[in-house]
Amino acid sequence: MTRVVPRLPLFMLVVVCSLVSVVRADDSVLGEQRIRLAIERSLALLEQTSATTADMRTCFTCHGQAQPVIAFVEARRRGFHASPVNIRRQVQHTYAHLKRGQKQYAEAKGQGGQVDTAGYALWTLEAGDLQPDAVTDAVIGYLLKKQDETGYWPASSNRPPSEASQFTTTYLALRPDCVCWR
Repeated sequence: MTRVVPRLPLFMLVVVCSLVSVVRADDSVLGEQRIRLAIERSLALLEQTSATTADMRTCFTCHGQAQPVIAFVEARRRGFHASPVNIRRQVQHTYAHLKRGQKQYAEAKGQGGQVDTAGYALWTLEAGDLQPDAVTDAVIGYLLKKQDETGYWPASSNRPPSEASQFTTTYLALRPDCVCWR
């Protein structure tokens, strides 16, 4: 005996499946809108935090300048708003910190945070389109002198995720020598 499938339920199944795909498309759009809103809110918080950090501290911080600037620059590449004034301010703050330590870098002493600070600071300057000069050359010279006998650069602290391993420190030391900046 052949089973006959009533046409109305089959038709309803096709309609429901079609609606599900439409709803999924709408969910995708809503999901993208939610993601975009979350990114915009996060950027606003980073803007405020980085500006406050620069107001309250004369020294450069990886979490207060470097990571926000890197995030701002990437966000701008992807069509989000990030204040060019704040980016420039963070880059200048970073440069001023390195300039104050230029002699220490030239003497292979560095500054607090050692290789991690030097690497994050150079990454900040690169992201902010600052051109290399005598200050950045002193920092790069310091990085070249700090490589240990194993070929790595030693971590100076254990503050995950920004400072925690030879891998991270070595990456930060090697990164400024990228052809696109030098």
